Amino acid sequence: LVYTSSEGVFIVPVAGGTPVRVSGLTGRRAFLLPDGSGVLGTANGSVVVHDLATDSTITLVPGARLASYAASGHLLYVAEEGGLFGVAFDLKRHTVTGKPVRLLDRVSASITSRGYAVSSNGTLVQHDGVASGANSLGSTRLVMPRFGGAADSIPLTAGRRITPRFSPDGRVLAYALMTVRGNGEGDLYTYDVVTGTNTQLTFDGDNRDPIWSPDGKRIVYSKDPAAT
Repeated sequence: LVYTSSEGVFIVPVAGGTPVRVSGLTGRRAFLLPDGSGVLGTANGSVVVHDLATDSTITLVPGARLASYAASGHLLYVAEEGGLFGVAFDLKRHTVTGKPVRLLDRVSASITSRGYAVSSNGTLVQHDGVASGANSLGSTRLVMPRFGGAADSIPLTAGRRITPRFSPDGRVLAYALMTVRGNGEGDLYTYDVVTGTNTQLTFDGDNRDPIWSPDGKRIVYSKDPAAT
C-alpha cells in the first residue's frame, strides 16, 4: 500500500507494519506499479519511478506529471503543455521503450486530481477540460472514449466529480462527489456502466480517493470523520 501525507510518500504492507518513506518523490498522486517493484511519482517537474529493490529514483519523462501504468504495458501521464500521453514502458527494467503518443488533447488535471483513469481492459475515462488547475474541475464533464474516436458523456450524479476509478473488470466507476454539506467535503458514489445506475456509498465526513482492490470486491478510500 502506497499513500501520501504532508511528510511525503510512504509504503507499508497491507497486512500492517511500520510505514517506510519512499525517497525522491513529491506530489500527491503516487502510483504503485502492479508487480510491487516500484512507485511512480513526480520529482523536479518530471515523471519518475522509485525502484524499491535498489532504493533509487529514475527519471522517465521530463516535463510531465500524474503518471500511472496501464495493463497494456504503457506509461500514461499528463504533459506540461496539457493533454494525456502514453508511451511503452518496460515494467521489469523500469525504462521507457518507445516514443510518446498523444492520446487526448483535453484532460482537466490538477495538483489534487489525476483527471483520468483506465481499466485493465483498456477503457479510459477522463475529466474533459483544459489542465488549468483545481478550479477547472467544476465545469467539466466525464467522458468515455469509444472506438472510432468518438466519446460518450457518462451520466454521473450532478456536481463536481473528482478521482474517477474503474473497477478491475471495467464495469463500475467509483468517484467522489463534492457536496454542499460542508466546506469542500465529498461523498463516494459508484456508476454501473451496464445498468446506468449511480449509487451513493458514504453519507458523512469527507470521503475521497477511491481505489479498488484487485478482485473488485472492495473500495479503499480516505476519510476525514471530523468534517461537518
